[in-house]
Amino acid sequence: MGDNIIGVSFKEKKDSMETKEKVLAFSLLIVGLGCGVFIVDYYLYKKRPYKFVLFVGGIISLTLLVVSILFLNKNFYLGKLSNTPITTAPVTTAPVTTAPTLAPVTAAPVTTLAPVTAEPTLAPNALLKWVSYDNIQSKMHCIAEDNNNTFIAVRHGLNPIIKSSDGVTWDIVESVLYGYWKSITWSKDLDIFCAVGSGTMAEGLVSANNVIISKDKGETWLVQTTPFGVELTSVVWSSEVGRFVAFGIDVCVWSSDGIIWTSSNELPKSNYTLPPYGNTIVWRSVTWSPKLRLFCAVSANGSARLITSPYGINWTKIQTTGLFTSVTWSPKLELFCAVGTKVITSSNGIDWSDLEAPPADKDRWWDNTDQWSSVAWSPDFNLFVAVSTDNLIMVSPTGRDWKLQIPPKINSWTIVIWSSILNKFVAGGRENNFMIGELA
Repeated sequence: MGDNIIGVSFKEKKDSMETKEKVLAFSLLIVGLGCGVFIVDYYLYKKRPYKFVLFVGGIISLTLLVVSILFLNKNFYLGKLSNTPITTAPVTTAPVTTAPTLAPVTAAPVTTLAPVTAEPTLAPNALLKWVSYDNIQSKMHCIAEDNNNTFIAVRHGLNPIIKSSDGVTWDIVESVLYGYWKSITWSKDLDIFCAVGSGTMAEGLVSANNVIISKDKGETWLVQTTPFGVELTSVVWSSEVGRFVAFGIDVCVWSSDGIIWTSSNELPKSNYTLPPYGNTIVWRSVTWSPKLRLFCAVSANGSARLITSPYGINWTKIQTTGLFTSVTWSPKLELFCAVGTKVITSSNGIDWSDLEAPPADKDRWWDNTDQWSSVAWSPDFNLFVAVSTDNLIMVSPTGRDWKLQIPPKINSWTIVIWSSILNKFVAGGRENNFMIGELA
């Protein structure tokens, strides 16, 4: 009952306010019309009416008319609303009774939604699916690809260059008859392949012909020489610096075109003798970090195992332990990763973290230690992959936690690369088979 009284009181007050506004609106309308009539009469019957009086009177008349019309329009709609009957439900006081016991509420069946499929992300220690292919030509020491479906692999002995357009079928390139080629890279800026090694039939023999380049997708090759007649072991191209940098036994050379090669400044020397290379240092691998603008090279013997340089000319020795055969850079993780007897990583090229790698490649080296031969990074799988000559694979999404895999076929695996053409890993070795890895 109290609610009804409040509702009626409010309505009465509202109606009273609307009546006052209507009276005011009509009053303003009458005054405005009267003012307008006066101005018209003054204009018609006054021979020389004052313009000021006409102007002021006209403004006042129009203002009063506009205000009155606005008030009337407002009250028209408010009046319609106020004439709508307000129905208030009567309040009935019912006797208080004990609520009956309710039956248990049965929940509606929950429909299980299909899982949302997200982009593939690898959990730590995720594995890959590997497929092996047999090919009598597929003995490989290193592989490179361009951006036009051309794969080039180098190897040792007769017919050392093989080529593929799909990463599966490989054929001999007839223009190179022999050589002991160790490494190959492709310059996207110059659109040439560059391979390094030795133009001899045996490892370790002195040869001035230690560089070959191809400007026609690997069909023909031109022999180049460097200031040192020694075997070169690794080469990389840097777009940011605009040069090739190649390493060998105690040497480093660089070139802006693959033809004219210049010696870098003196490298760190070994301070003890280790067979079979005595007190020389064999630099096994070099890579480039665009983020850090830094070259990084590693060695598998001697007292200097890791060096860095911003231009490939002056090199800084980094103190570390272990023997290393391969190094790569992950742009996504912004991380160097080197493998050999252990795994080491660095985000700046100066401070390195030592990690124990799963055992591999025993009794393959002169000091009888475990060795991993090559490491690569996939930007699409977000994954490091390393292979060994003892027929093992290990994978890691971080460079820290690694998990072993067994290849589908036995080989002494010497190289693994990430193929942006195939969107897969490609690995080769010393036997007549290779393998391709993709997400399991």
